[in-house]
Amino acid sequence: MKQYSRTILVLLLSSVATFATQWVHREMGDLLADADLVVIGQITDTSGMTTPPPNERLASLRHTWYSQLHISRILKGNTSTSSVSIVWDEINLDRISPYQPGETRIWILNKVAGANKYSTSGRPDTVLPTNDLQRVEEQLRK
Repeated sequence: MKQYSRTILVLLLSSVATFATQWVHREMGDLLADADLVVIGQITDTSGMTTPPPNERLASLRHTWYSQLHISRILKGNTSTSSVSIVWDEINLDRISPYQPGETRIWILNKVAGANKYSTSGRPDTVLPTNDLQRVEEQLRK
């Protein structure tokens, strides 16, 4: 009886893991399909930050960061320059950007008003480590 229960548990966990993997791939596929620009690049600095008024308690945890993104490779979309302006939002207690200048990452971006200005849409899953490159390229081929 114990072995039977273990087998059922293993099959159930396997099914859940398969579903979760398919859901994550579909989510990434949707993000990539909607993106105007997908690039590999590095931000120049994280000094451009704005904070909402302190009287907005929850909103005061949200910080908007501005930077230049130097593009080393374009995976989707077009830009006529090797550098674009980007903005991203973070809910962050310590006011430290999770992205550091010089770190190479995959950026899934959407166009905002203005020439060569892009946003991460406020989603943390739109900035990925470069070890996700193969997965991103597979999703872009679909």
